[in-house]
Amino acid sequence: MKTVLILGGMGFIGWPTSLKFLSEGYRVIVIDNLSRGDYKVADRQKADIIFEYFDIQKNPRLLKECFDNYSPDHVIHLAEQRSAPHSMMDRCHTVENNIIGTHNILNLLVGTNTNIVHIGSMGVYGYDGKQEGFNPGSIYHMTKCMDNQMFRYYNKNWNIVYSDLHQGIVWGWETSLTQEKNYGKNTFDYDGIYGTVFNRFCFQAANNLPLTIYGSGKRARAFIHLEDSVQALFDYATQQKTGTFNLFTEIHTISDLAEIISKRYNVDISYINNPRNELDENTLDMKSDYRGKNIINSDYMDSIVNSLRGIDYDKKLICNSPRW
Repeated sequence: MKTVLILGGMGFIGWPTSLKFLSEGYRVIVIDNLSRGDYKVADRQKADIIFEYFDIQKNPRLLKECFDNYSPDHVIHLAEQRSAPHSMMDRCHTVENNIIGTHNILNLLVGTNTNIVHIGSMGVYGYDGKQEGFNPGSIYHMTKCMDNQMFRYYNKNWNIVYSDLHQGIVWGWETSLTQEKNYGKNTFDYDGIYGTVFNRFCFQAANNLPLTIYGSGKRARAFIHLEDSVQALFDYATQQKTGTFNLFTEIHTISDLAEIISKRYNVDISYINNPRNELDENTLDMKSDYRGKNIINSDYMDSIVNSLRGIDYDKKLICNSPRW
């Protein structure tokens, strides 16, 4: 039986990915420090995964023990602080967590046949909409650029096989497997720190709140559905592709996205000050190496919005992004 080691395997992308590999017959080892909460671990362990609870940045010895004990065929690296707004609130933690954690992993891959798949972000290219080298838009994105340099260096010197996947905004909540299996719901963030713009709009629509657009809304962003993101992680891991890849299915401006949701659910749109230091308008001159099957303006979006109706929420958290 092949083995996959999923770092950050309890998170928004990590948990559906864990179930995907499990459904494909893999032995699944999940490492997570549960920094975002307990994720109802007892329910999730019914899925016949092996769960190791520690922080890969702070405990390289425990990470080495896992490598020695399980000899993984693939590593899926999702164990990074994942929010651009939060990274601007605690810059030192973001750099220490992301950079040291990534290097701890790469150090263990030397001399093995284990490949690594890492989730990056299209934000590494900056907010001017051009794919002309890295130009990070936040501390979070800066660390993704530094990750890429480490992957390339370890590939050059020790032939480490890596797939660095720079994704667009991941939208959605559940996947077919998280819905099918009774192991607890996936995580969903609607706030201004961890929530994506799509998920925020869906949550606002479900609660008949105005869709809040920062600035003019004329900034273009790339999007990919969670189900497609998980499938890409599996495909790149099993196909052992080496390199840096862009993953997105469609491109919308924020205002166009708001218009789609506003018309579909009959909610208003509100324009507020943009807390980010970025261009007020841009296009995206990008090419995708992996296009998903799911599109935003579809019945699937209805299932997301309907599932969010009636959930308790704190209105003050919806637009609480820090300024930078």
